[in-house]
Amino acid sequence: MKITGLKSHVLAYELPEELGYSQQYYALRTVHLVEVTTDEGITGWGECFGPGNVALANKAIVEKVIRPMVLGKDPLDRDVIWHEVYNLLRDHGQKGMPIQALSGVDIALWDIAGKVASLPVHKLIGGAHRSEVDVYGYGMMLKRESISDHLARFTDEASAIKDMGFAATKMKVGLGPKEDVQLAVAVRRGIGDDFPFMVDANHCYTTPDALYVGRALEELKPYCSKNRWRRRILKVTVSFAPSSRSTSRGERRSLPDGVGEGSLKTAVSTSHNRRSAGWEGLPNICAC
Repeated sequence: MKITGLKSHVLAYELPEELGYSQQYYALRTVHLVEVTTDEGITGWGECFGPGNVALANKAIVEKVIRPMVLGKDPLDRDVIWHEVYNLLRDHGQKGMPIQALSGVDIALWDIAGKVASLPVHKLIGGAHRSEVDVYGYGMMLKRESISDHLARFTDEASAIKDMGFAATKMKVGLGPKEDVQLAVAVRRGIGDDFPFMVDANHCYTTPDALYVGRALEELKPYCSKNRWRRRILKVTVSFAPSSRSTSRGERRSLPDGVGEGSLKTAVSTSHNRRSAGWEGLPNICAC
């Protein structure tokens, strides 16, 4: 079997209303799919992370850089292909868009392997350790509205998500440290004392801001909070998780040392493609 084609499909649709997080507001939702075709008629599909114009940049990497390297190769040699592409791109980025582009191709090759074997991919990598996965409801996005409107809406949305039967919920922050604490209080008010919730900062905090918000969140007992941090021990007992977009082995290993009771409890979140990121040996403590 040989790879005969590799194509990107960037799909998009307009949202009914503008939504936002700490870094931007957006009104367009995009997805970047990768299609790998073979001479035996088997097609594999993968997905590259990267919204908006980032998807267009990743499309160029997939079609202009990776495609010439893989045409004519055996799609079942996915590990060989992964290392060849990765080693070519190492000097140009061991994280970010090169890895995002490669991950979509890698997923498509796994899809082909599953179809060839007539098995789900989880069987190819050792089987399913569970038959069910708890699902959280995502909401509480930022909008161009007052803090008072945010607070009322966050309380109502959080309550509605809980009533839908989700196992937990996740909210956005990014209005400012003090305002973000108010948002978290509003969410806790909507879901009650025991329902798990997560806080997604999307890289908006400096270390002092993260400490301020983290300490304030302790009383609210969130499941985890996501934000990047500098390499140091943070005396905060709330669980933090690094960005789910952190895709390199080195970035995952830059977590603080000496973590234990009374200090920052690290929570390593899952990536879209652990194998493509090259850090499959690291633990999964918390996904958020």
